[in-house]
Amino acid sequence: MELKIRLEEFFKKYKKSITIDELIKKFDVEEENIKSLINSIYELEKDGKIIGTDDGYYIHVPKDYYLFHGEIKISSKNNYYIKLDKGIHVIISNSLLNGAKEGDKVFVEIKKSKDFDKQYIGKVKRVVRKPVIKEKNYLQRGILQKSYHKDYYYVILDNEKIPIPKQFVNGAYINDLIELQVVQNGKTKYGKISKIIKRNHKEHVFEYKKINDKLVWVPIGTEYFEVNIKGIKEEISLGDTILANLSPENDATYLKKINNNSSSVEKYLYEYGYSLDFKENVIDEANKLISEIPEYEYNKRVDLRGLTTVTIDGERAKDLDDAVSLEVLDDKYILYVSIADVSYYVKWDSLLFKEAYKRGNSVYPADTVIPMLPKKLSNDICSLNPNQDKLTKTCKIEIDKNGNIIDYSIFNSIINSNYRMTYEKVNNILDGIEIDENYIPYYKLLFDMNRLSEILQKRKLNRGFICFESKEIEFDYDEKGNIVRIKNRSKGKGQLIIENFMLLANELIASYAYYLGIPFAYRNHESPSVDQLNSLKNSLKKYEGSIKTLQNASNPRILQKIILNMFSGKTIEEIRFLSDIMLKNMNRAHYSDSNYGHYGLALEQYATFTSPIRKFTDLINHMQLENILTGNLEHAFKIDKELEEICIHCSETQQEADKIEQCVDNILAHDYISNFLDKVLECTIIFVADDFIYVKTVKSIYGIIPVNKNNIRDKKVMIGKKLYKTGDVLQVIISSFKKNSNEVIFSLAPEEKIKEKIKKKEV
Repeated sequence: MELKIRLEEFFKKYKKSITIDELIKKFDVEEENIKSLINSIYELEKDGKIIGTDDGYYIHVPKDYYLFHGEIKISSKNNYYIKLDKGIHVIISNSLLNGAKEGDKVFVEIKKSKDFDKQYIGKVKRVVRKPVIKEKNYLQRGILQKSYHKDYYYVILDNEKIPIPKQFVNGAYINDLIELQVVQNGKTKYGKISKIIKRNHKEHVFEYKKINDKLVWVPIGTEYFEVNIKGIKEEISLGDTILANLSPENDATYLKKINNNSSSVEKYLYEYGYSLDFKENVIDEANKLISEIPEYEYNKRVDLRGLTTVTIDGERAKDLDDAVSLEVLDDKYILYVSIADVSYYVKWDSLLFKEAYKRGNSVYPADTVIPMLPKKLSNDICSLNPNQDKLTKTCKIEIDKNGNIIDYSIFNSIINSNYRMTYEKVNNILDGIEIDENYIPYYKLLFDMNRLSEILQKRKLNRGFICFESKEIEFDYDEKGNIVRIKNRSKGKGQLIIENFMLLANELIASYAYYLGIPFAYRNHESPSVDQLNSLKNSLKKYEGSIKTLQNASNPRILQKIILNMFSGKTIEEIRFLSDIMLKNMNRAHYSDSNYGHYGLALEQYATFTSPIRKFTDLINHMQLENILTGNLEHAFKIDKELEEICIHCSETQQEADKIEQCVDNILAHDYISNFLDKVLECTIIFVADDFIYVKTVKSIYGIIPVNKNNIRDKKVMIGKKLYKTGDVLQVIISSFKKNSNEVIFSLAPEEKIKEKIKKKEV
């Protein structure tokens, strides 16, 4: 204890960093007391008085230090956090734990906010460990991750990406908390997983296969490892697939057999922990709900059934939760955004409520849907199907012809949708391609809506809205369900009408809740950090050269100008590719009970309420609006303590949904691309970078052709004796493609392959 006090006093006065070896000399510590010195240093760091670095230096922590100290705790709903003074909680997602576990003392970096007494989001920068003399091989902890672009595993330790060769993954799955040995051989550094500390998901899918004349269970979600499945009581045959509960020690307990007719997509949904069905008691509660609206509700609500109201959605959508109406006057527009009143049917703490919270959101992998609520609600009672009276919450907005908001109001309503429209047919009408005769009564309405949408789009751009073109894909199928084409999901005028109307309603709802000061689930998006902007600048160099003004892009208006200049004169494929690069270097939007603003939308407040059938946060915001509209403010503030965890949970489930949707897209794309191995494909050059060409084939497969930098000349590439540019056509074959990616590496087709293709055409 005396040594600890002496050390504490020393560090208060000593302003430089110092190593343990230097401390041993300075304090003249005998060899038998070195252990006591190390323990004292450890205790001081656990108390937050000093902080160490990974290269063995220690320094005093001043009061205004940029990192905050605390102990990792787990809430009742399995969310990690640390508690600071004055009741401040710092929430830490799994991906930002940096190997920390419950009970660890850590130093975290927290995101700044105007409301200091509200929730913070933290990133663990250092986990306090007992000092050790590092050798070439040492053990560390981290979260296993995977690069789907280059198909390799890795762990991030102290902001360094440590690759894990596949033979050393040792049965770990992505997002598992693992212990690894970091091996340093000269300049080469890699990791070997020695232990799985905690599984991200316990349930995993295994297939019964024969490998080297031995029947074994093969995991579908990670590299092969030996596993013993216990508790199988039914007959198992070669090719069968099961769901099993897997321990960190790689022992697995049989749960159930998966139907042999299940698609690879469904198997991956099980693998990612998704429940494809609802429990009986949840279904029973849904079935007890009555779709007929009681007479007293008609008297309590604003009757909008006299307005012409339509829904515009994707062709396959069945959960229609938003409808729009528009009145056009001489000097203004009156827009009605009506949203399904799910909170009327799903009550706080009911079975349906708890199930919706558990799921967090609906998930839409390819052409399937895993709904947040049973179909009785999502497709029937709550869905704004045409020619049916429906309960809604409406945001009525008055907008002048320049896009200025004159006034708005929010109220409970009843609507009756006149027609269920699709994006494709609306786009055809507005683009003058084709008119469906059923849409003729709504022809003027659609053009008025499009005119208002263009005004709102201009309003967004004027304030600094950042417009990216996403590189999301979708599939076309034949009658037998086989994929015949991959295509980019397009955004036409119909999609923009709904996007602009919903964004405006969400913006006003957020502003309404913020200024009333009631607890609300906000959708935040922080501006990019200096590191992210530097990374973005480096990523764009090979496509666009140096972008000097990028360092000022914490202001969305500046980034918007950079993007508009960059996209000017480029094809839609080029814009999508560059958008994808930029999005990878941006922060993710997330939910929070504190408002930080939305950088990408250039808004000081933003929240969502337009998708209560599909998003739990929107359902919660509906419940809070109901409390305001009915004057039940006391109940509105009761949610304050729980809202923090709700927002963290919903941010996590949204990230999981994005992952599984991407995974399914990659599986289907992989199956489709497999049909073209060894075949000559004609492709068009989309653009030329400094070391590869980005191309698209006539079969709608995107990919790259690596080229020598010396062959690039002024955005053109020398192949043989000819210069090729954007728009030129090449003959290629698939050189390689990864199982977990929908992009392909091409090579130029050999001359004999091209001749063979020509001969087949002639025959």
